[in-house]
Amino acid sequence: MQALKLVLLFKILLTFVFWSLPLLVFPPSWLMAIGFLHPGAAIVFIRLLGAAYFTLGMGYVLGYRDLGEGKDIGNVVTVGIISNGLACIILLIFGMLGRWNDWGMLAQAFMCGSAVATGLITLGLIITGSLKDMSDNRLV
Repeated sequence: MQALKLVLLFKILLTFVFWSLPLLVFPPSWLMAIGFLHPGAAIVFIRLLGAAYFTLGMGYVLGYRDLGEGKDIGNVVTVGIISNGLACIILLIFGMLGRWNDWGMLAQAFMCGSAVATGLITLGLIITGSLKDMSDNRLV
């Protein structure tokens, strides 16, 4: 259970600090200052994505709380595996295709770091989430 808590804490921190809040509140000039392209009219989709990430983050917070109370959080783990796994695949594909090669160095590093982080979170959730107490079918 302790290992799963650590994976969830890592995911919660990254989700709010690096993925949700910047997309929700950073002005386009701040995003451009670290090397991202100007979002233009797509800013509404960036804000919506930030809101979706915030919602996922809250799901992880609730899962963390429930885990501490001994409740089954299998659904939280499954959603985490799917969302982080898909994010990792998308980031890897776009990275291999060179889709952000003309971005600034910090933005490229952010995207590469996000690919690594989502991959590690996916693996962490698969490994720690598969440790189940067979007697009551709850995560340990």
